[in-house]
Amino acid sequence: MIRRVPKAKTALFLSLLVAAGGCGAPANDSDAAELISTSIDRASCTEQIDFSDPNETPYLECPGVSGYSLMVKQVGSGRTSISVLTPDKQEFPLDFDRVISTAMADLESTAQWQVTTSGGSEDPIALIASVRVREDLDEPDNVTATYAAVAKITPDQICVTDRIEKLASSEQAIATAAAEAIRKSCLPPLPDTPEM
Repeated sequence: MIRRVPKAKTALFLSLLVAAGGCGAPANDSDAAELISTSIDRASCTEQIDFSDPNETPYLECPGVSGYSLMVKQVGSGRTSISVLTPDKQEFPLDFDRVISTAMADLESTAQWQVTTSGGSEDPIALIASVRVREDLDEPDNVTATYAAVAKITPDQICVTDRIEKLASSEQAIATAAAEAIRKSCLPPLPDTPEM
């Protein structure tokens, strides 16, 4: 399911892109920036099998925007991540278990795509996914933090650029990070968590 953020809210993204003064900035008045939500809930996705995995682990393929899709995968015991699949079927793993949290984690049911529109063509430039982390080994069902994982989308590289704790940040701060993601470097892996 695709849901578009009301136009009043997309003005923020347009102004942020213009203020950023570069990549992704609209070229003329007919261009627009927009935030589009898509579902990564099981009911909205198709279950597939990874035949390259010796265990033939199932994963979900979820529709995105402009020919992009998201692959929701188990990447370890109690850990879930996303790979972005481009229209030409290139897969870019976002490695949430390496750059967001090494603890057990799952995902909220929607992803948000920041897109620019020019000449009737929508081009995604960033993705926002919410990662719910469970760091308390004594209470593994307890969500201890939720992070906005912001990823840039370019023709050559798709990777996480920002790890933002949602409780301590505003929607505007996350939107700003998405508007600026296209010019940022990929996050390095987190330090390994010691065995307990």
